[in-house]
Amino acid sequence: MPPLNTQKQQQELFDEFVVVKKTRGRFFGVLNKFNKPIFPQHRLNMSLSYETLIIILIGAVLVASIIFSLGVERGRSLNSSDVELPAPIQPVVVAPAPAEPITPIVAEAPKPAPKAAEAPKNTAAADKPYTIQVASYRTRDLAGREIPKIKAMGYSADIMKKGDYFILCAGSFATEDAAKQAIAAIKKKYKDCIIRKR
Repeated sequence: MPPLNTQKQQQELFDEFVVVKKTRGRFFGVLNKFNKPIFPQHRLNMSLSYETLIIILIGAVLVASIIFSLGVERGRSLNSSDVELPAPIQPVVVAPAPAEPITPIVAEAPKPAPKAAEAPKNTAAADKPYTIQVASYRTRDLAGREIPKIKAMGYSADIMKKGDYFILCAGSFATEDAAKQAIAAIKKKYKDCIIRKR
């Protein structure tokens, strides 16, 4: 009988003789560090397996997401209770304007006027060529409604037709400087008025 090698058989029983195969590779060498004891100086042999480490990381992510979502819900409840909502907007009801009776305008035959009366009117317009354009309207009626307001301010009021619009003008001025002085008072009521020639 061949002699038995008792030395090889007994080495299995002792840790000193057990040969650990080292795995080579880029990642496996790094991952083997997790199998070493965490506190070797205290001889506390606590090692983490890969599965345990992955479960701990998944649990940490779940706990963080739950805390975050609870914080968001808490913030929403604080935000909605602190803010005062504005009162609901009430619709504006516009009362219809009273209907004005329409009076038909009867065209009369033009009467020849004396030519002497027309001459002073043209000379007055020629003497004072500047006026202040207050507004322009699509209809003569709308422009006519503003005439009493302009006369109440102390200026004469005229309506001129320009294209499809009726231009409401205030005052007659000999110079542009005189019109500039008057426009300051008119701009308090009519913001977009301008100086123009007749």
